[in-house]
Amino acid sequence: AAARTQRWVSTLDIHSYGEVTPELRAACENLVRFRAAGGRVVYGTDLGNGPIPPGIHVREALLLHEAVRMSREEVLEAMTPGPLVPGAPADLVAFRADPLEDLRALGEVVLVVRAGRVVRTAG
Repeated sequence: AAARTQRWVSTLDIHSYGEVTPELRAACENLVRFRAAGGRVVYGTDLGNGPIPPGIHVREALLLHEAVRMSREEVLEAMTPGPLVPGAPADLVAFRADPLEDLRALGEVVLVVRAGRVVRTAG
């Protein structure tokens, strides 16, 4: 019952850096069980504290989809800090392709708008 009131940050790839390890398997299965108990998983990593630069970490998103069994929509919701409702404050990230079709599109950011200001464009 407590899981329904909790959010866990994924932070999966740190257990593997692209390899399948016993630690990664355990972390993924923990998230699967947590979700089954009604908990909410949110996207997050320790990016910038090791060899992977800050930004959207595609491997983390793919692990959530493939190993934790979250739909692409659920992965994108896990990456969204606020509510997706009309009138809510919004920032914007645009991608070269549709991440609902292929989550690898998350690695091809073409535009970032934060608080109404463009803070990054492709190129």
